[in-house]
Amino acid sequence: MLYITYKSDKTMQQEGWHVGDHNLKTPWFKAIPVSEVMEIQADGDELAAVLQTCRETIPCALKRSGKSHKRVQTWYGDHAKFIFKNVVLDYENNA
Repeated sequence: MLYITYKSDKTMQQEGWHVGDHNLKTPWFKAIPVSEVMEIQADGDELAAVLQTCRETIPCALKRSGKSHKRVQTWYGDHAKFIFKNVVLDYENNA
């Protein structure tokens, strides 16, 4: 699951997104301005999609061994906006 926290009418909102969830009648994520995205949290297949797409561009937390990534990652600000634009929107536009 990937959680998107964004500002809407001066309140914080949160939505969930799954890789491959193309059966949405209303693609709510297209209505979220990239500039309003505040936080992204990802795990599972969605984290794998983020790492595959953005590994060279965004920081990722490693386990203490330094050999693998933590199972849940959270990004804020510009990193969250970058992930939203380059993973969620691009993935859905290319599906």
